[in-house]
Formats: sequence, C-alpha cells, structure tokens
Amino acid sequence: MIRPEALEAALDRLLEGDSFNGILERFGVRGDEGARLASLVSRVASEARGLRFSSAPARERWAMGRAMPELLGRVHPAAVRDALEAALEPIPAKESHV
Repeated sequence: MIRPEALEAALDRLLEGDSFNGILERFGVRGDEGARLASLVSRVASEARGLRFSSAPARERWAMGRAMPELLGRVHPAAVRDALEAALEPIPAKESHV
C-alpha cells in the first residue's frame, strides 16, 4: 500500500522508468514505520538543537522537510508532525528590549 500523498512522486518514478517493485519498496508501507518514525524524529530533534529558527512554524517546516522524504507514502504527514512537535524543544520567547 502507498499512502495518497506519495502517489505523485510514485507516478513520477514510474514515468522515469523505475520498476513497480522498486516504487513499492520506496513508497510502500512495510511494517517498520513506527520504529523508523521514532528514529527519524530523534535524529531531527537532535539536529534542531544546534540550530536557531525565527519561529516555531519555520522550525516545523524545516523538521518536516528533514523527515518526510524517508517516510513519504509510509506514514501520514500529521503523525510525523505530531511526533516532531512532541520531540522538539520549545523555542524561547524573544527577549524584550523595552
């Protein structure tokens, strides 16, 4: 099974000549999604600790961009977003200079 959000990417690969089995391997649900999601969330959260973001939405877009390519077609994007939000440290409020 391939989740709907990966259909365009899967069709692109098919048109580029990839085999059907190769597409299923890349985008299909395999059963290890929970473990893969946990591993990616941990890695992305670790990478984020060393970076500065202008806002929480900017950090969320960056984190989703890091995690979704490996999970596209396998995990619902909302589940990835929820897991990332839970793992990422809050962005401190900007100091007021008033």
